[in-house]
Amino acid sequence: MQQNITDGAFNLEAPANPPTNSSQSHAEVYPVLTLPPEITSQIFLQSLPNLPDFPPLYGPGSPLQLCQICRQWSAIALSLPLLWSAVRMAITSHREAPTMVELFKTWLSRSGDDSPLSLSIRSFADTHALSFFLRAPFAALAPRIEYLELAMPCDPVYMIRCDMPIIRRLTLGVTGVPFWGEPSLRLFDRGAPLLTHVTLERGHNHSGCRIRLPWAQLTHLDAQCLSLAECAQILWNAKRLAHCTFGIRAPKSDGPIDIPLVPPHDWLQHLVLRPGPDQSPDRDLWRLLDKLTLPALRTLEVFDLGLQPDSLQDFISRSRCTLDTLRITEGARISEMTALGSQ
Repeated sequence: MQQNITDGAFNLEAPANPPTNSSQSHAEVYPVLTLPPEITSQIFLQSLPNLPDFPPLYGPGSPLQLCQICRQWSAIALSLPLLWSAVRMAITSHREAPTMVELFKTWLSRSGDDSPLSLSIRSFADTHALSFFLRAPFAALAPRIEYLELAMPCDPVYMIRCDMPIIRRLTLGVTGVPFWGEPSLRLFDRGAPLLTHVTLERGHNHSGCRIRLPWAQLTHLDAQCLSLAECAQILWNAKRLAHCTFGIRAPKSDGPIDIPLVPPHDWLQHLVLRPGPDQSPDRDLWRLLDKLTLPALRTLEVFDLGLQPDSLQDFISRSRCTLDTLRITEGARISEMTALGSQ
């Protein structure tokens, strides 16, 4: 694998020269080479996956493979900034990190100066190469980032201090406790005015790493590993949410649950409450419904209401909402009702 990464970096750094007579002479053998470059360019761009999928840094599905077919295709691929404006880097070992980060930087150097960027960076551990990249090199790219996916120990993420004026979607999965005891992750304190879609793979207060987000402007949220109280607090702060999925974690103790009463939320149309990854269901889910009033709700999906099924009817009556779909799941069983309305 190390050799493959190195070969890919060599191809990316090669000059984007026009096709030579030698490559043109192969047209009789390979008719596809007779296509005009602008047609071939569009074919290359259409080969990219649709977000939220990202092309990998190397291997099957990577634009680097186009550079390995022939000199003509390599020249066309390297001349297309949009082809290099989205990428996924997954670091699985300390040994490969420096080479992968360098290839990542070379890849993005081909994206030009203006193309919006879609970046996925996942690492199993904090590495020096990654931490260094998330300082100045990342800050230089930040004004162009439109879609961002970060999954790694929280210490490298604390290195990020920059504006992201065009970011629209964020996926964040941080693990561990910050080494120097920083109380919260201030990823967007300097501004992210267009951010509306957020996915939190590990909750917003997991393992002591609390994440501060511009909650008031979010419209779509998928957050995992949350307590019922954290769900209520998010709905209190995120007053423009229209679509929301909460993965609920089991309570840490059998003590009383203190859930704040949430003011009526006038925007939320779709709400999903389910157990978080590797979590047993919280049988007190009804306690959260008792704190919510959602007059705009159209779709509700919940996991077993526990011992208080009347809470569902009380919630619908209090909210005076018109539900199109209600889905209640318990293990493999699903009860679904449609066209439900307030009575």
